[in-house]
Amino acid sequence: MWNNFKTCLLLLLILGVSIGFVSSAYYVTDPNQCPTDYQSQTCSGSDVVCGYSGGVTYCYDPTNIDPPNANRDVSTTNYGCEDTTCDGGYVIDCYYYDGSAPHCDNGNTGFCDRNSTCYNKHVETRCLANNFIDSSCDSDCISGYFECDGSTTDADGCEITTGASCGSGTGTVASGQCYDTNNGNCTSSTRLDCDDSDSDGNTATCNVGNGCEILIGGSCSVGSLSGTYANYCTGASGTCVVDKSYFETGTQTEYQTNASQAFLWGVDYTVGNLINLSWSAGGGFYVNATGAYFNGTLLGEGGAEVDPLWSSNYTAYNSSWSSTYNSTYATWAYNQTTPAINIILGYNYYNSSDFDFNDYYLESNPSNYWNDTSASFNKTYADTLYADISVTGDNSSWNESYANTLYRANSWDNFTGIPHATPSDGDTTHFSLADEIYDWVIGLTYATTSYVDDLVSSVGNWSNDKSDYFTSAEVLGFSYYNSTDFSIADYYLESNPFGFYNSTNPSPDTTCADDGSCTNLTYLDHVNTGEFILTGNITITGTNNATIYNNGTHLIFT
Repeated sequence: MWNNFKTCLLLLLILGVSIGFVSSAYYVTDPNQCPTDYQSQTCSGSDVVCGYSGGVTYCYDPTNIDPPNANRDVSTTNYGCEDTTCDGGYVIDCYYYDGSAPHCDNGNTGFCDRNSTCYNKHVETRCLANNFIDSSCDSDCISGYFECDGSTTDADGCEITTGASCGSGTGTVASGQCYDTNNGNCTSSTRLDCDDSDSDGNTATCNVGNGCEILIGGSCSVGSLSGTYANYCTGASGTCVVDKSYFETGTQTEYQTNASQAFLWGVDYTVGNLINLSWSAGGGFYVNATGAYFNGTLLGEGGAEVDPLWSSNYTAYNSSWSSTYNSTYATWAYNQTTPAINIILGYNYYNSSDFDFNDYYLESNPSNYWNDTSASFNKTYADTLYADISVTGDNSSWNESYANTLYRANSWDNFTGIPHATPSDGDTTHFSLADEIYDWVIGLTYATTSYVDDLVSSVGNWSNDKSDYFTSAEVLGFSYYNSTDFSIADYYLESNPFGFYNSTNPSPDTTCADDGSCTNLTYLDHVNTGEFILTGNITITGTNNATIYNNGTHLIFT
């Protein structure tokens, strides 16, 4: 008993120690912000806590805890940091243990915290490599969202929520399906859009209007019958399937059949009557294998009546019915004494015994004229419509003398009498002869081809050379000087900006003798030469006389 108690106590102690060793997370955005002690164990020097496992706290130099060296995407993971607010990018869990130093960097994959801006527009956060707490929004949608406007990187990102209620609450948005650029495709597996309010011909979509208005299995009625809606439509309405009805004497029975049903439906495996309905006073209706009978009379095929009374008494009925006139038939015979057949014959209709088609003209060609639809030509009739060409009589309405002046010879070059003139603007009463047109063209001022060619050659190849030229606006923009505001005397050469005298530009007032003495010598004479060559003594005269001597090694001034 004591041994069992000790065993249980030992297990409880071990379990308690193990529970005490379980570490919580401690997220920071900077490894330097990790604590320096944990579980009563303190790091030495500048090291910080970087991992805890099996009751052992691991310490590490924070300057050697590096962020991951690769980008990583995350959708929804959100960490709470101890040192500051973390909102997107890599963070460190100071207590995490991955088995290899540094133990808290999660195998250099780090912990990627989502960016709230990215999360709120439903796109993934990309934690950027080689940096803590640095991120950007990726173009991939978070699971459960997608876009329909063509972009995931715009302000609303992935704006459509999969499974969201739509269609007036009758459907949900299908994953990855768009109805238009602003809406996901609203569908339903439990309802039907029988009236096609979204005009797509699909009974399972509920995008606009009243959505999917028919609930499959929902209550419906036909007349006084109750039923439920089937999972298909009939036209623009739901299909109401009613419960079976049972016939009861003295009660009208109602039911709605479909294409595969009959109102009365059954199979008889014997030879008795299928239907037998009769009156107690006699007569009735029955159906058996030979046909349908009413009051004992077989009804003909197609519903035509086979009446033995009519067949056997035809002569009797016919003699009175077809008489020339019977006063009892006054209303039927239009109250006339003349037999109906005589009235019909009185219309003088033609029939095959007194009608010849060749005796008549078509209504569309009553005079039988010859035309493109008639192969015959009635010359006799046509002769009455015109006079012979040699007729000279009956000419009061035709002035032959005047008409002869209107004719022209058959020759094409016979233009005598036709008005013509040299071309001129606005002349619409004459035509011009070729000679007149030629003279008019020659008289025009125009450039010859040789003149144009010379002009073009003097211009050069403008297409190739135009890059070598400036426009007038560009030239004026250079602010060049011209003859009206420029004097060369106002400027020095670029090679002698200060106008010094030198060997190539001696002072006109300087005179040097053969012995090397010079008068009017200025100190500027040697500046631009780079050197001053002295081959003899130089005497400088002025207010104070001075002489420069060359002793072979240096100059001596006196």
